[in-house]
Amino acid sequence: MSIVTIKRSYETPSQTVGTLYIDDKNFQCFTLELPFRMNQKNISCIPTGQYICLHTFSTRFLRSYYEVLAVPYRAGIRIHPANFSRQLRGCIALGNDFSYIDKDGTRDITNSRKTVQEFEQILEKKKFVLVIE
Repeated sequence: MSIVTIKRSYETPSQTVGTLYIDDKNFQCFTLELPFRMNQKNISCIPTGQYICLHTFSTRFLRSYYEVLAVPYRAGIRIHPANFSRQLRGCIALGNDFSYIDKDGTRDITNSRKTVQEFEQILEKKKFVLVIE
């Protein structure tokens, strides 16, 4: 089973930025999450730790994305495309770079849909361990 690691780099009042690595594959990308607000539903990124992830169907997105399981007091946490932290409700967005897309002074993640597709293809939609540092 693959191990995927997210190393969080910094947090602002509106977002958390990090880098994702797949330990046994040659893949790296950037992550965008909400800031940590005591693991509160819909307004916080999830706590650091280890989680199992499965590729499951999302009724919100009407398609399958990776779901982060066994997050304390939370459910439905996904790894999905998004460009802005305001599009997240505790989930993790992936992208290959940062830019000021909407010119609001907050860095946005770019090429998210393509990056998530590549991430899913590399992992073959198989179960993996997510380590968040």
